[in-house]
Amino acid sequence: MIIDIHTHTFPPALANRALRTLSHNARARYYLSGTEDGLRASMKKAGIALSVIQPVVTSARQTETINRCAVEINRGTLQTGLLSFGGIHPDTPDPGRVLEELKKAGVPGIKLHPAYQETPLDDRRYLRILEEAGKRDLVVLIHGGLDVGRPGNDCASPLHIRRALEQVCPPRLILAHMGAWRGWDEAEEILSRFPVYADTAYTLGKIEAPADTPRRDDECRMMEEEQFVHMVRRCGAERILFGTDSPWKDQKEQVDTIRHLPLREDEKRLILGENAARLLKIQEETP
Repeated sequence: MIIDIHTHTFPPALANRALRTLSHNARARYYLSGTEDGLRASMKKAGIALSVIQPVVTSARQTETINRCAVEINRGTLQTGLLSFGGIHPDTPDPGRVLEELKKAGVPGIKLHPAYQETPLDDRRYLRILEEAGKRDLVVLIHGGLDVGRPGNDCASPLHIRRALEQVCPPRLILAHMGAWRGWDEAEEILSRFPVYADTAYTLGKIEAPADTPRRDDECRMMEEEQFVHMVRRCGAERILFGTDSPWKDQKEQVDTIRHLPLREDEKRLILGENAARLLKIQEETP
């Protein structure tokens, strides 16, 4: 069973405009419509059984609406293969109450995005959220490192990540983008020191820029396969989760990339789905 731990969707009425704006700002191509239907068609093509949607709450007032949508998506998981995390903003009032409501509703985790939420990860508000999530055994997925759409924003830098984890390190925490996008040397040290997971989202391959916002070749670089394999071996394949950041990467291409890496077959199985199934406490019968 292949599980994509890191995907994004938008309401159909907003998807096209949102993707065009984000693509222009990031100078990065998108591969799907950004809708749930588009994601499900991509999953079928790629042989992915479950995609986990990671919503980004960019203001506290969005929290309730986004979490209500997550609960609704999760009612149909067995039929659709889509599972949504909840979201929370560092300015969201009473985070403990919000997280308790998510837990009671069966939402398995939350997504934090320091760059888009414009708050350093070691801010006391985030530390409280991490502590409250840990108490409730929720998975926490955190954008790590730079963000292609927010150049210069270092709110999720390895330094802020390390300072946060030194104070609060919940047991089911995922650092997206192999720990810290374009900060992979420092991320490797963090992953070797703290008992956290990393996902593969938007790390392998190159950034493909739209024709109207081109990039130089050196601006398109991402993680070298040799460094990726080294990190897997040093930190342990059992702590790496497959993610694509869809619609910003093609799911089938990313599955094929993992399958062709010079890793053992058991390591590939762990990365492509076994680790996520264990972390999410889901059963093999999930379609």
